Amino acid sequence: MSSSRYRNHRNNDYNHKPYKTIIAPKSNTISTYDHSLVTLSSIFFIGAVAWVPSLYIYLYKKWKSIPKDDDNIENKKKRRIYGTILVTVAFIGIMRPHRHPHVGKMLKFKKWRVWKAWANFIAMEVISEVSSSSSSNPNFDMKKDQAIFAIMPHGVFPFPLGFAALPEVARNAFGEFRPVVASAARFLPFVGTFLDWLGCVDATRASVENAL
Repeated sequence: MSSSRYRNHRNNDYNHKPYKTIIAPKSNTISTYDHSLVTLSSIFFIGAVAWVPSLYIYLYKKWKSIPKDDDNIENKKKRRIYGTILVTVAFIGIMRPHRHPHVGKMLKFKKWRVWKAWANFIAMEVISEVSSSSSSNPNFDMKKDQAIFAIMPHGVFPFPLGFAALPEVARNAFGEFRPVVASAARFLPFVGTFLDWLGCVDATRASVENAL
């Protein structure tokens, strides 16, 4: 949906209540570079659900196909290499040493150019109702005070949540926050890593209450 169509739709839904634009798309077009980043990151990150296990199975089959009792030095070397890769990948997948939030901060992943490309691709726009009755606390600061954000729509992959947490332009509007996610989401390759780097909270009542 285009920005203008979205604004018209938004006004109709809320009976033409006044609103202010916090973040507006800078352009109606997307550069070739940004489009390439979006395409490649979609394949790499979202497609990892398919290609990561497929790659592991491929490596396992390659390791399995090399004869154990073969005296060939080259085959022994290949078997050790494939075996080392399989064990290393399994260790990282189980122990997840790379998923600590400090690793994400060290890599400055929130500043990666790919998130800006996605914000440009979807023409991200954040709007807010301008009304004294819109909040029971007129002094509420969305960036500093404790709050729970409800972000819609959800979808099979919660892209809106990612767009609200990752791009720098969105964080200028919402501030820093920890996404609440289902436990299963943390098992997705790369997606789970980004969630842990964001300090995600498990979607259980006890975890959310503890986080607050």
